[in-house]
Amino acid sequence: MTANELKRILGAFVNDPSELDVRQGRIVAQIQDELVDVRLVTNADSGELMIEDSDSTYTPRSWLLRRVAKLDLLADRILMHVPDTPAFVIPSGLLRGDLSSPTADDEFAVTDVADALEQRLGAPTPATTAILYLTSDAGEGKTTLINHLARQQAARCKSRTGSWLLVPIALGGKTFLRFDDVVIGTLSNRFRFNRYYFDGFLELVKLGAIVPAFDGFEEMFVEGHSGEAVSALGSFIDSLQSAGSIMVAARKAFFEITSFKTQARLFDAIGDRSASFARLKINRWEKSQFLGYAALRGFSDAEVLYDSFAARLGSEHPMLSRAFLVKRLVDLAQSVETVEQLANELGTAPQDYFFKFVETLVDREARLKWLDKTGDAAQPLLTVAEHHQLLAAIAREMWQSSANALRLDVIDVIVEMFAEPMRRGPTFVRQIRERIRNHSLLSTNPARGGLLEFDHDEFRRFYLGESLGIALADRNQADLLSIVSADRLPSDTCDQALSHLLRVGERQSDCITVVVDVARSSSPLSFARENCGALLVRLLSGESESRGHEEVDSVVLPLNALLGRRLSDVTFSKCRFEPTEIAGAQFNSVSFHACDFERLDVADTDTLVGTTFVDCRVNALKRGSGEAERNLYGPHEVVAEMRKVGAAIPLAKDSPADSTLPEADSRIDAVEKFLRVFLRATQVNEDTIRAKFGKQGPWFLDDIVPVLVRAKIVENVEYRGRGVQARFKLAVPMYAIQDALAASEGSFDTFLAAFHAREAQG
Repeated sequence: MTANELKRILGAFVNDPSELDVRQGRIVAQIQDELVDVRLVTNADSGELMIEDSDSTYTPRSWLLRRVAKLDLLADRILMHVPDTPAFVIPSGLLRGDLSSPTADDEFAVTDVADALEQRLGAPTPATTAILYLTSDAGEGKTTLINHLARQQAARCKSRTGSWLLVPIALGGKTFLRFDDVVIGTLSNRFRFNRYYFDGFLELVKLGAIVPAFDGFEEMFVEGHSGEAVSALGSFIDSLQSAGSIMVAARKAFFEITSFKTQARLFDAIGDRSASFARLKINRWEKSQFLGYAALRGFSDAEVLYDSFAARLGSEHPMLSRAFLVKRLVDLAQSVETVEQLANELGTAPQDYFFKFVETLVDREARLKWLDKTGDAAQPLLTVAEHHQLLAAIAREMWQSSANALRLDVIDVIVEMFAEPMRRGPTFVRQIRERIRNHSLLSTNPARGGLLEFDHDEFRRFYLGESLGIALADRNQADLLSIVSADRLPSDTCDQALSHLLRVGERQSDCITVVVDVARSSSPLSFARENCGALLVRLLSGESESRGHEEVDSVVLPLNALLGRRLSDVTFSKCRFEPTEIAGAQFNSVSFHACDFERLDVADTDTLVGTTFVDCRVNALKRGSGEAERNLYGPHEVVAEMRKVGAAIPLAKDSPADSTLPEADSRIDAVEKFLRVFLRATQVNEDTIRAKFGKQGPWFLDDIVPVLVRAKIVENVEYRGRGVQARFKLAVPMYAIQDALAASEGSFDTFLAAFHAREAQG
């Protein structure tokens, strides 16, 4: 590290960079309340720059980390405020590496995910920001794994066996616009550590001394989302200036979304920086991990418990394979006399297992803890159904407040409103207030000022679904509108609302009218139309004999709205469909009039038989998967392909017959394959392209790439590795690629012409 680099980095930590004094071999600076006065010396043997501070001599990096950044103190705070997990089970996973490896597209089995994370995050790629996505469904251990690794690295940093820290930064699944507020807020409020300005934090990430772990993107990495969080992530990557590593926990890696238009939100924010992306997917638990966890918990009948539930529900059932549910299952098993008793309580219905699971927890709470002891004999304070209603009211308030936790005074108001119709006196209300703070499904978070939150976000989404289901069953338009207009509803919340209707004996078809009315009365720009679309496609699926023909208009159908649906006798008019697969879908007399489809994903075994499309626009059609994947954008070729899979589409006057369409241009398929490589890395080496194309590599590099360079679609950048080879980056925004592909009608020449026209327009 040179003196100028040291001065630049130090300037990010001092109170006033203009007062940083570096001259005559000395550094004088004010950092927080500490005055730093050190000497710069040169090692006589190696000639390297060294720093003399008091009676000790440091390398510049070591001095910055230990004396300026106080990394040991931050490690202490992480160990103090990140909860330990005594019964931690190491999960397995699947690793898909970045494009620095020729086999990057292959998935490799990883037996120890924690060790794999440590190795990848501790060895950053030179001159590149490395982004690692840690993926799994909710409740499968992402947060627990991050906390475990954060504590492990903090302990190693203190013992000098490690040189970097993993800093967990919880986003809570909420959209945001500024990473600096989130990062500094976490350091100050959670870890009680206010040593850094945001610029100083960035410098430590670039040095590889800190790896931020952003936990809680969840629903943000989906197509159709507003994109603020993704753009913020891109800006954060840009600010790292092609250095450092970060980890992002989400349900899926963003590069798995194939739309160039969607990817533009991230890559346009990254700019000219070099960044690469990898993914580590956590596997669900198998029997060995279930038994290992139970053993760590001291539960001796683990084998009997597993075999009993596997026989009833199947060995891959979430109750046995999702870490969060296994923990709760063992909690219940330790509180009953026999495993058979617990199995009988939970039932044998795998389709509604989560409700039975929650009901069992609530039932034990109601019978054993929430007892009214004001009379001669203790009686349950609330029935199980009343527990559900109270928790649903809390979840609804959280949803409408855009918060995952509530102040205790707000909880008191909710309790009063809940108890008022019962008219059972102030003693009754006081007992509920006292007990709600210690409910088994709720917890108090000291790091957030004692706010009350659900013990797991899965419970919050479950009870939000219950609240939504109550509004549907009551046909209460005001309550329904207040829920659907707040934000985008999670998919499992909508599913839970439908499950509630089935449990209380309501017919799905009876609720369609109220949802349609709410959608029509809401603003086109609100979340209501999208959430109503998500509810309607569920209400319409499966039931046809008990209702007549239904018409749905002017709603937004969310991601994968048609996946696995059974739709009959319904007409969608002027609706917008976000990208959707149709795997497992069945259609009978389903019409789409003047609808807009962002993309239809049609696998080889899928069919559109039973559908009619009139005056619809399908912006893209994806056929096949993997190496056989084809993406069609031109209106005529999309219509022709849809007819091949059974869709009825009237022939427009100016449309050519399917038989007159030109043959497919192999060059455009190859170019799209090449451009998709940039979804995994902002800059790509020639060797990566050769590995991607195999035998066609020389042809593509010699004949096609020069054409793309001349058209200013890609451009050469400096290669910094060993040997000599070309390195490329995109020279146009990703949304422009999407537009050109849509206009190409499958022709490479037309694709190039779109960029020539774009350049001519300036």
